[in-house]
Amino acid sequence: MQKIIPITGRTEMPDELSPRELQEVVSAAYTKDSIYPFFKIFLRSFILNNVTLCRQYHVPSYSQKPNPTKSELIACLVPFFQHGELFRQMRAALPDPMPAVVDKIIWEGGQNHESLEKHFNTKVAYTNQELETSYPNAVTELHPLFCLFRDDPTDRDYSYWYSGRNFKNETSYLHFLYFPRPLNARLKKFTPVPFGFDLIAISLPESPGLQVYTNHDSLFSELPVALSYVQQGKLSISESGLLNVASVSKMRKYCGIKEFYPDNGDKYAASIRTRFIAEMVLALNRKGFTTYDDSVAFLKQGFQLYEKAQFSSATVLFHLKGINKADTNPVVNQTLFSLLQQLPLGQWVAADNLLNYALYRELPLELIRDYVAHNNVYFESDDTYGKTKKYLYRPYYRTLLTEPLLRGTFYLFATFGLVDLAYGLPANPAAEKFKKKHISVFDGLQAVRLTALGAYLCGLTQTYEAPVTPHEKILLDEQHLFISYTGTNKPLLTILEKVARKAGEHLFKVDYETLLGDCNTSLEVTAKLNMFKQLLSATPPLIWQEFFAAIQERNVALPALNANYQLFELPSNKELIRLVASDAFLKKHIIKAEMYHVIIPKTSISKVKNYLKKFGFLIDFKEVS
Repeated sequence: MQKIIPITGRTEMPDELSPRELQEVVSAAYTKDSIYPFFKIFLRSFILNNVTLCRQYHVPSYSQKPNPTKSELIACLVPFFQHGELFRQMRAALPDPMPAVVDKIIWEGGQNHESLEKHFNTKVAYTNQELETSYPNAVTELHPLFCLFRDDPTDRDYSYWYSGRNFKNETSYLHFLYFPRPLNARLKKFTPVPFGFDLIAISLPESPGLQVYTNHDSLFSELPVALSYVQQGKLSISESGLLNVASVSKMRKYCGIKEFYPDNGDKYAASIRTRFIAEMVLALNRKGFTTYDDSVAFLKQGFQLYEKAQFSSATVLFHLKGINKADTNPVVNQTLFSLLQQLPLGQWVAADNLLNYALYRELPLELIRDYVAHNNVYFESDDTYGKTKKYLYRPYYRTLLTEPLLRGTFYLFATFGLVDLAYGLPANPAAEKFKKKHISVFDGLQAVRLTALGAYLCGLTQTYEAPVTPHEKILLDEQHLFISYTGTNKPLLTILEKVARKAGEHLFKVDYETLLGDCNTSLEVTAKLNMFKQLLSATPPLIWQEFFAAIQERNVALPALNANYQLFELPSNKELIRLVASDAFLKKHIIKAEMYHVIIPKTSISKVKNYLKKFGFLIDFKEVS
């Protein structure tokens, strides 16, 4: 019944409906019981008071009947959706604030009755006390004027009533009011375009607490360090594919990555950029991109994967539970990335303007299907008697998913230098309903500004010159295990401090203990050596090559042979055997046995392991469980 046609190249809307198709759409949208209250309280009198106008647009005379049938009610209603002038006259005759409510629902999409009541300070649905009943039907509960809209009511679940609420002062349903999509698209042609339909450049207001993130120079020194870190296998990932929060925090500190909210107590807010960098690097690694030769090419490959949904938009929705298990709509990534092309280069655009731009054009931002959202995905609210699950029913979809998705995506873009951000601490009035201060950590976004890098990566420009790296010099001593470094690359300095000891100004000393310090397995050793070569020198002097070879030779795994006292068989390494036989510390913790066998108490295994690192041995003791 619908054809999809492009409108000015910016969005898609249903083509014109035939009179018969319009009749079918309206008839499917309403029951007799759902539309009759609006007819009785308003439409009947409007028709009787505007006879000439209604006759001009062929409104039938059923309005004079005391109890019209559904087909007669629909016949009266259809002309108002068919003719723009008739609809505008009806809209203008509605009592305040109904004309504004109609416009809001037409342009912003469906609204839940609670948000409408708060926004317009008007009655939309009656409470149980006002109706003097405990279990009304949904139509009875809704104010008759709001029966103009299609209503998809949701029963309040048990957690709602057991969260300290007064039953008498509440409605039994959460009403979701909207016009069906074919009607909504048609009504947009009958109403004026609202402010915010187009993106408008602004000047940033002087606001206390407003921060501006524009320093992207660190990105090009952070990425190679992050790539090497991820390849060491240090990130902890759950079976469901989620990055462990503590693991991300450790990566942030290890790699010295700059953050939007570095001092925030929220475990997610303090490591936003690190999380996004890790997700991008992991996505690239899965596709075989494991080297970092050209920073801009690396980013271009990353966002090509993003457009193809190989890097899911759900990454930014870590305030929602169950989102990682839901199938997501790949078109959403393309939609969000295409928004970059609409931004004026080098000028600020308000975040609310961006959101309205997307909503008014009905850009496809439905990341997951409705039935998946309200069955599997939820938000934890803080209620009187503890946390309760708020599943993503349609009334909550925009607040809990669409808005955080759009705002969070621009934090993602800023992480990789595509946009600058103006932001404050996260705050959201809509979160009051859930007894929180904000919905997601991205609620603080105020404005965005497209950068030259962003313009290049999204295809607006054809060339881009990466910032010149400040002069730095790395020198590996040819006689001793010393590294001389002159420069200001903070992430690289952070790594140097992890693999070496400070031995003087611009001088670092490497030994077995510093290099093996945080390694626990042979894979971690190999990854760290690769990182060392990648970040510091691909062709180190001979003394360094011999040092690395010695570490590899001393890197062994020992399976335990006994479950009580852990029994291990040593490899035939003379230096290791000499150490075990003569070292005073090891004698305290190791019981020698025959034929290269040793017995170590479980409580001493980690002590022995860490002590042996001083001599270049990484022994992966495989304990019997």
